[in-house]
Amino acid sequence: MAEYLILIHADEAASAAANESRARQTLQEHSRFVAAHAQVLRGGHRLRTSDTATSVRSGHGGGVTVTTRRSRRPRRLWAATT
Repeated sequence: MAEYLILIHADEAASAAANESRARQTLQEHSRFVAAHAQVLRGGHRLRTSDTATSVRSGHGGGVTVTTRRSRRPRRLWAATT
C-alpha cells in the first residue's frame, strides 16, 4: 500500500505574529483533521522553522552539497564513485 507525506505550508512570520486565540484555533483545526483521519494516519510531528533547515543537493559530478541556513556556506560532502 502506498504511503504519502503531507506537509502543511504556513507563513512562518504570520504564525509567529499570531495572537494566542488564532494559534489555538489553528491547533484545534489540525487536531480535528487528525481525529477525522486517525485510521489512516501513521504519525504527525511539527517541523522546525526554516531558519534551522539544511538543504541537500546532488551535483552534476555525482557529489552532494549540503547548505545549512545558519552558515549559508555550501559544503561538498562526498563524490559518488562508480
